[in-house]
This record gives sequence, structure tokens and C-alpha cells, in this order.
Amino acid sequence: MFILHLALQGCLRAREVEYGVTADTGGHIRYLLDLVAATGRSDAIARTEIVTRAFRGGPLGEDYWHPVEVVDATTRIVRLRSASGAYLPKEALWRETDSFVDALIAHIDGLDRRPDLIHAHYADAGAVAAAVKARLGIPYLFTAHSLGRVKQAAFGTDCAETAGLERRIAIEDRAIADADAIIASSRDEAEVQYAGYASYDPGRIRIIPPGSDLAMFAGTRTDAMVDARIDRFLADPAKPVILALARPVSKKNLAALVHAYGRCPALQTAANLVIVAGTRDDPRSLEPELAGNMAELFALIDRYDLYGSVAIP
Repeated sequence: MFILHLALQGCLRAREVEYGVTADTGGHIRYLLDLVAATGRSDAIARTEIVTRAFRGGPLGEDYWHPVEVVDATTRIVRLRSASGAYLPKEALWRETDSFVDALIAHIDGLDRRPDLIHAHYADAGAVAAAVKARLGIPYLFTAHSLGRVKQAAFGTDCAETAGLERRIAIEDRAIADADAIIASSRDEAEVQYAGYASYDPGRIRIIPPGSDLAMFAGTRTDAMVDARIDRFLADPAKPVILALARPVSKKNLAALVHAYGRCPALQTAANLVIVAGTRDDPRSLEPELAGNMAELFALIDRYDLYGSVAIP
């Protein structure tokens, strides 16, 4: 079987993923790479492609403009060029749908064989997969990863976080309607979250909880380079650690964690706080939301005088 994965959001590459370099470069990339690695061990799958958008320029450089990246003997990442050559956040990807569909169909037509199945990740990829299915008849699976209606229920309708959300919800509904099957990670997602969509059909949803390759952590040891990057911030590196790993986006609410830690002297005495929020070589080069949240974290460390107790490597 030949499976083609579609994933348009964030900065996708096979190795040394720059988690947190943009607001959309997060856990779904790890999920996708682990999924491809796991399914690649099946004798039923002979070939896999991960198709994403090509973009260039700015602090992201030229790495994501290269058309092909070989992952292993049966898997490669293919980057297709759409109307815009710039990096685009997920909220703007809908403008690229038509040109990306054309690029993807041209790519498929140039292959020695068509994919047996497309697996679309997130709403924008779902829209592309639906268009390709309409033109070429290739079936597709849809994994939403997150749903607009859930975000709308959490934030309401009159705030910056939900701007453009109605468009996203409409795109998701079309992706759900045309998908041959839908992958959900939990019963709540399958039975509650998807149920808010007009195209909801529980008979097409399969629940596959995401896993973790625990063998990766077996026999692990501390790394001197990692220790050095963290310990230089801490007065007593031997203390236990409260560890947070998340992109510095507003919905992750890392500032609340620093507030809680800063207001609790007993907690400061008992443990250090380590926040791994992605790349921070130069926070000024990050997207505005990420740069603003990083600046807030630094300000809170100063406000509560947490120097020596908090590390943001």
C-alpha cells in the first residue's frame, strides 16, 4: 500500500524539528512522524510520502524550500509550492487551497503510481484531500488534531483567538463530510467534539489513542550539554524540577504557571521550575504572539525575583 500524508501547518522536517519556532510547529508534527515510523514497520505499507508546503525567507531560511527530503528507504517528505512562497500561519492557509490542490494533483500525476490512500491532518489538509478525491477519486482519512467548534466553545466568539474561526469550522465540516473515515484520539472527541458538526457520522469514526514509544526512554541518562544549558540558570541545580514543555502560545498559559510558582515560597524552596518553550535563540525573531509570551515570562521572573530558581533554556 502507498499512503500519502498531507500536513500543511508549521515547519515540518524529518530531523531536529524546530518545535516552537512558529505557533503552528507543535506536537502534531511529532504525532505524524511517529505515526509514519510505526506504520512503516507494517508489511502492508510499502511506500509513504508526507506532502507539505514549501516556503522560504525570513528567520526560517531555505530549509523548507527544498522539494524532497528522504526519511528512509520507503519514506520521503515532499514540499510543494503554492501561490505564496512565504511561511503562512494556519489561519491564512485557506488562501492557498486552490493552488496547492493543483500542485498536488500535478505531483500525483507525475508519480509512477497513485497513492492508495491520503491521510489529511488538520482542516486545511482536509480541504485539499476533499478536492483531490473529487478530481482523482483517491479516498482519504481525516485527523483533525483539534477542532474549531471546541475552541469556539472555550473562548467565545468575540476575541482575537477566535478570529476567522467560522471559516475554519466550515472547512472542517466539508472535510468531515467527504472523508472515508475519521480518526479520533478519544471517546470524547468521537462522541462529543465531532457531534457539533452538521456532517457528523459516528459510523465513520475510529478511535485510535496516540501512543508513545517508551523504548526511546529506556536506559536514558543525563546529557552534559542539556544539563549545562539548564544549570546555568539555577542557583541549586540539584533540586527536583517542575518541568513544563509547551509552545509559548497564549492558550498554553505558561504565564499562569510562573504566577503560581512566584506566589509560593514553599514551592520555590522545594523545587526549581524549568520551562522548555521551544527555540529562544533570539525571541525578537519569533512570531508576535510567541515573542510577546516569551517577554511576559521574562517579566514575571523579574517581578517575582525568581532568578536562580527558573530556567527557560
